[in-house]
Amino acid sequence: MDDDLLIGINPIIEKLKTSPEEISLILLPRGKLRPILKSIESDAQRLKIRINYLEAKELDHLAQGGSHQGVLARERAYPYASFSQLDEIIASEHKM
Repeated sequence: MDDDLLIGINPIIEKLKTSPEEISLILLPRGKLRPILKSIESDAQRLKIRINYLEAKELDHLAQGGSHQGVLARERAYPYASFSQLDEIIASEHKM
């Protein structure tokens, strides 16, 4: 997948506060959520970030052994410039 995975409560809360536009998807466990996860869910809904609900085993598998604490998020991939675009940028800066 082209996106990076954020793992755990604190990294996701921080990303929601500082740059929520970089999150494409929040993954939460099915069923009753703990209060902190409910808060993340509410923030994601308010910010219109897509939420998927998965079984705990699916979250474990996606986290690949990381301590996800019941929440994962997909972070949008950063756009990269090609070498020709970089050459154009450098050339335009030298003209200034």
